[in-house]
Amino acid sequence: MASPVSDTPLCRRNSKLETFLKRTAQRDVYERVRYYEACVVVSEELDKVFMHAVLTDDSIYLTEFHPRTLHRALHFSVIVHIELINDLPDFLSGKDQEQSLHIRVVHTHAKDVGKHGSRNNGSALTKPQFVATPCQQDNYEHSCSLEGISRVQQDADGSRSPSWNRDGRDGCKGKRKSKSSVLARMKKGVAGEKEKKIEEEEKKEAELHLYAVMLTSQIYVHLQRSWNSYIMRSTLMLRTCTVSSSPSSKKHQHKISWERTCHLFSQLSGELLQDELSLESLYLLLQELCTAAHHNPAVKTLFWRSPELYPFLVKTLAKSLQLSQDRLHTADRLLLSMLVVQTMSLMFGETEKGPARFKILTSMQGSVTAALLLALVCDPELKSHNCNSPSHTELHVLQAEYLDAASVLLFEVVMFCQKTSRIPNVGHFLSVAWVFQTLKAHPFFLLFMGYQAQRVVLALSFLSESPLSPFQAVLLYQRCYLLLTCMQHNTCVNSYIITELKEEFRYYVRKSGLEDKLPSHYPISRPAQHLLSQLLSLVLDKP
Repeated sequence: MASPVSDTPLCRRNSKLETFLKRTAQRDVYERVRYYEACVVVSEELDKVFMHAVLTDDSIYLTEFHPRTLHRALHFSVIVHIELINDLPDFLSGKDQEQSLHIRVVHTHAKDVGKHGSRNNGSALTKPQFVATPCQQDNYEHSCSLEGISRVQQDADGSRSPSWNRDGRDGCKGKRKSKSSVLARMKKGVAGEKEKKIEEEEKKEAELHLYAVMLTSQIYVHLQRSWNSYIMRSTLMLRTCTVSSSPSSKKHQHKISWERTCHLFSQLSGELLQDELSLESLYLLLQELCTAAHHNPAVKTLFWRSPELYPFLVKTLAKSLQLSQDRLHTADRLLLSMLVVQTMSLMFGETEKGPARFKILTSMQGSVTAALLLALVCDPELKSHNCNSPSHTELHVLQAEYLDAASVLLFEVVMFCQKTSRIPNVGHFLSVAWVFQTLKAHPFFLLFMGYQAQRVVLALSFLSESPLSPFQAVLLYQRCYLLLTCMQHNTCVNSYIITELKEEFRYYVRKSGLEDKLPSHYPISRPAQHLLSQLLSLVLDKP
């Protein structure tokens, strides 16, 4: 089991519950437990029951306060959105009522996790199920191509069967066959109606309410982060499932011991931190680090335990991107900057790293993290002497890819700061407000966020291709989340986007066309549509 203790040392362990989980849960479920907390549960079947909510990387499990049985309440695939409700529950009193945290989880009644080779089944709250073994999840890479999912259409065979009216016997056979075909069509019609009813029932939304009563409750941030990670990860897996499930790919998968991983990481970090390292050598070593982190989560833990690597990567990004911005646009510099950003995004991704990451990010009063934010944002306009040259076209493509990667890293930083800022009494400065306050003075911050908004409009425009690929759908979700959060915390960005891009959003983005852009079998589809509705309301509804 991954340690339920977060980046801050405020979470208490429950040895009795952990022993129960180890004894009762399937091994692969137990190993993927991310967090647990006691809270009051309200659902269609449960009415204000004090239970333990146990979060894995793909489900919410419930067990009694004195644990006896473990049930999977919800699979993340059926969750539409998660939100905090500002109220005072009437069934609580005193300090419990004042410090309570009300979390509403809106979900559907779907039994299956989508179609087209999606993940394992998820259970709704109407009838809690016993623990089942979820499917094993594969890693994904950020630097995947933007290829869409091909749709295979099978043409119906419209050819007529040969005539059977050669004699009376054949005529009888023909009549029996026609009757059987009519019955078959009737059965298919009845089955189709049943399927429609089932689909309509599954689309109906229900709610799970969790009332946290601990003063230092962290269940909301863990639930929000785990669910976001799941829908992004499972959507990206749609385009890699054929590769990851092939026998040849599984053949090369083998576990490396912790001792061996530490030794290899020490060698790699030592080579990275060498003086006078050539650009090509630096790129190859970073590529090796990025690949290792994809295949071995322990590398991420070791990264944050190394006090020198994080400042080194920030310094490398600042230097490399500055040379590119000073009209020295070279493909190798942009490629290096993009690889640094992708590596950092991977390290920020959802894994349990303990307090080491928190300590690194807040060291020196957050000066290194502030330097990362300022280095990350750049002028989205490519300045070149010859705009018609082939090299300019290549640099324009690389610049767009860098800006994609930068939006992903900024999304990860914002998600982390949201997580830490919602933990009471931490006594640190890391918050979403701090992120945007740091970026406020950047000369290109407004242009950078305006560019992100333009890319959202372009992705959703009826002029662009439909549907979006899994990678594009995830990137759209990250951009919408980033824009929505930034507009809520920064009045300058809010005013700029509404003033400059309101008409583009009004004309090019159609709510009726969102389902075509985001196919229903994408796990991220409904959450992305919910985010887009909020973003459109914020941009279009203000005068």
